Amino acid sequence: MARTGLRIVMRMVTRLAPESDAVLMDLRGFTSDHRGCAFELGVLLRGVPLRRIVLLTDRTTNPSALARTLQDAWAAVLADSENARVADPGVILIPLTGRARPDREVSLPEIQNC
Repeated sequence: MARTGLRIVMRMVTRLAPESDAVLMDLRGFTSDHRGCAFELGVLLRGVPLRRIVLLTDRTTNPSALARTLQDAWAAVLADSENARVADPGVILIPLTGRARPDREVSLPEIQNC
């Protein structure tokens, strides 16, 4: 993607995500090379109430890369963010395994164990 296109996408994510009722992010196949996803996760954790963030993963998602990315993004959450005041912060993580499975909430400290 050209730099201009990337800047437009970054501005759209930054503006639209906080206004959304829920944000579903597909992280299937996520690795540490997915810097655009890392940017988007940072925007979400800073500006969208945690209870409205849903992350999809599957067996191709690198769990340690995702954990590091979430930890880095969480460390950058500003003190004046609504999310910084959440007693037990977490996001909804849905692992897609190909079989029916209930949703579950994963706390941010717990994410490193996924």
